[in-house]
Amino acid sequence: MSAENIKVVLKQLKPMDCQQGKVRIGKMNDGGYVVPNDLDGIDKVVSLGIGTDVSFDKNLADSGAQIYQYDHTVDNPPVEHDSFNFHKQKVVAVGDDEGSSLIDICEEHGVLETNNALLKFD
Repeated sequence: MSAENIKVVLKQLKPMDCQQGKVRIGKMNDGGYVVPNDLDGIDKVVSLGIGTDVSFDKNLADSGAQIYQYDHTVDNPPVEHDSFNFHKQKVVAVGDDEGSSLIDICEEHGVLETNNALLKFD
């Protein structure tokens, strides 16, 4: 992983002004998240840590996004969806035999080639 690749990812993970307001996606308890109400056109979601509730992921998948799920603590998502791409893997700082790094995940799924991606890290 090069320092330049890390810089590219970090530039995309900066805080953004939330002029559109906010919306809650997913269930009201664990599994739901408050995000900017600017989800039109989201085509890729990297969902790190899914556990037993994927209501957030399912909502975005139903809207047409591909969901790349990573969680080493469960064998499969609790529900199936054609847009779910599940990986039973740890997320680690530097990719190795133990797991994948965020930059590796983003590169593998073409996340860096779109301006319409979302990262959910739980």
